[in-house]
Amino acid sequence: MKTLLISFMLLSPLMTFNSIQETEKMTATFENYEDGVYYFIDKDGFSNGFHHITAEPNEAYDLTTKTFIGKTFLITYTNETEMDELNEEINVNTIVSLKLMD
Repeated sequence: MKTLLISFMLLSPLMTFNSIQETEKMTATFENYEDGVYYFIDKDGFSNGFHHITAEPNEAYDLTTKTFIGKTFLITYTNETEMDELNEEINVNTIVSLKLMD
């Protein structure tokens, strides 16, 4: 029994999973908000869609209005793979931080 307890104590730190997601950053210009997606254009002219936004940047910048169209932001975001309604994998970006650059 003592051996089992010691084994459990030694292995338990290895069994915990780190749920912290890595974030990525980009500088991009806000284009519009359409059908629940926030669209930004990066310096190469590529359109990037963000399906979700966390509470803090959502409270600081109401991107559902036209106020910030054409403004440049430093965007910190996460990227996850989810299943859509057709059971296909899609990438879903979530904004976790915004900093107005203009």
